[in-house]
Amino acid sequence: MDTIKRIRVMNIASECNRSIVDASIQWLQHLRETVTFHQLIAVACSVDHARQVRSLYAERGLRAREIHSNMPRRKTVWDFR
Repeated sequence: MDTIKRIRVMNIASECNRSIVDASIQWLQHLRETVTFHQLIAVACSVDHARQVRSLYAERGLRAREIHSNMPRRKTVWDFR
């Protein structure tokens, strides 16, 4: 894949990630207004993707953590609290 095509694919993926994150936050806010407290779990395709998704949530003011299989167990349990 040439560089131009790769950049286009990355831009589309970034736009898609932002759209999904924004829609999930909107739904989470709706749930929190109508019923009891809810949390959100997002699934990513890779560790890098998880980091990108986490930063999108953080940029929007939500506390977010990525958890993956390469992390020490203590850290995953601590981050999940």
